[in-house]
Amino acid sequence: MTSESELDGRPGDVAAIESLLESLERCVASADATVLEHLLAVDVLAVFSGGGASVRGIKAVMETWRRHMALWGDVKIRRRDTVVRIHGDVAWSHFLWDGEGTSNGQPYRLEGERWTAVLVWEAGAWRIVQTHTSMPYSDWESHRV
Repeated sequence: MTSESELDGRPGDVAAIESLLESLERCVASADATVLEHLLAVDVLAVFSGGGASVRGIKAVMETWRRHMALWGDVKIRRRDTVVRIHGDVAWSHFLWDGEGTSNGQPYRLEGERWTAVLVWEAGAWRIVQTHTSMPYSDWESHRV
């Protein structure tokens, strides 16, 4: 466990985490996997909407993101209802995403994709160590426009 004195360089408010979440939005919307990779901890774990089993480690998580991003186009995301809690060198966030764009060339729109992210203070910055996403739908086709 990291002592408070070791965390003196860590921003104590949610501004740094808000900035990280904004970067996450921009990376996903622009399909910028290179920047996204820098937001993640090396031992990241992700549970993707509709994906079933969790994906472990930065290499496997980034392979999944790249596969998803290759299918998307014209993505627009609006994050809302964000909650952030910080406890020492660990933080937790929950938010909803509304989005639209194309997937495999077909337009889609969804509302209320639920996100949970756990962050750790690592090497002088907040990094995402765990994500879980789920969408309020029974099948992807129901979101086609």
